Amino acid sequence: MILNSIFLALEYREFPQDIKLRVKDQSRHITYYLQRKLKDLKFRSNEFNRIVISLSEIHPEEVHINSESVASTIIKFSLKDFLDTPPIEIQDYYKENIEKGLATLNRSHQIPIDDFLRWLKELKSLNYKNEWVYQEKSFRAFGVKAQLECNLNMESFELSLLVEKNGEVLYNSVVLQTPPDDVAFHYKFKDLALDGDNLVITSRVKGDKPIFSLPVSKL
Repeated sequence: MILNSIFLALEYREFPQDIKLRVKDQSRHITYYLQRKLKDLKFRSNEFNRIVISLSEIHPEEVHINSESVASTIIKFSLKDFLDTPPIEIQDYYKENIEKGLATLNRSHQIPIDDFLRWLKELKSLNYKNEWVYQEKSFRAFGVKAQLECNLNMESFELSLLVEKNGEVLYNSVVLQTPPDDVAFHYKFKDLALDGDNLVITSRVKGDKPIFSLPVSKL
């Protein structure tokens, strides 16, 4: 099987829901960056296709692989230290705990540890900016080039549409904003397409209307 996803989370029985949601959302831009890199790496594992690094105050450090092919790695965590971490340092805090979790897992199971550490260092050098081009298309009927750009950070996910003609920017704006959770944004959009004179962004959900429409002929 192909290792395709990684998450950081608090042990769900130990902490209040608001703190669990805070950790999940604030760290997702980091783990999703690793996840995007994994997609290209196509690392094969005989045991699991998902890694969950669980933070716990009461459980000892351990690794468990469940029946759903998830490698759950528990590492020690202090809620007080977490709450005392200044906002300017919180991304480094998440990064360090992800590195600890991966190191713990790597002691007993094969993972692409060098790649993970390199990608985390790379993201830190980018000031934790997880930005990528989702799709780029040219529409010759109107002589324009359109591009969907993604930005995932601690606070939100944003999808932006950029439309250019002969190097001139005709349109550049955020067209979708959701919480920083791929469950919230993944199914919202799928493709750039033309519908008559309108440039539309289709939904990934079959039967849903486009999430955005732009009259290209009027630009």
